[in-house]
Amino acid sequence: MQIDDFELILLIIIALVFAGFLLWATIKSGMVKAIKKTAEDAPSKIQKKDGPKSEPAVSIFEKFDYMGTKIFHIDGKYTVVEDEVTRNFNSLNELPSRYQKMILEMQTRNFPGKKDSYYMENKNGIYTVVFPDGTRKTYKSYNEIPEKLKKILTGG
Repeated sequence: MQIDDFELILLIIIALVFAGFLLWATIKSGMVKAIKKTAEDAPSKIQKKDGPKSEPAVSIFEKFDYMGTKIFHIDGKYTVVEDEVTRNFNSLNELPSRYQKMILEMQTRNFPGKKDSYYMENKNGIYTVVFPDGTRKTYKSYNEIPEKLKKILTGG
């Protein structure tokens, strides 16, 4: 069976008419309009948010090591690891008093105001070093902290 030129042209015309009909039906049903509308509205919904701008959430992480007892503070919740036993507490008030005393001692030991005491804190990956005179210096990474300061902070 051979297809001559006339039949080939006729098949192409029928295919084009059928494709045109499908395109017309799609436009008529509103699918293209709905797709365009959602694509155009998506950025405007983000930009149109009214109200006060909220600051990004700050995640606080502290680690205390008191003679082998490790206390982790993550966003108000405390985890105590002592003798390979882990205990979780939802707030500072739920901690037993001996752990509260450990935290208080560690904080007062590293708090500025005492001579020759340096304090380093890490909030969201930004390191802040507090010098004995109370001045603060921020570093974007641990590698940016000068070696002399690292030795003072680590005690070595």
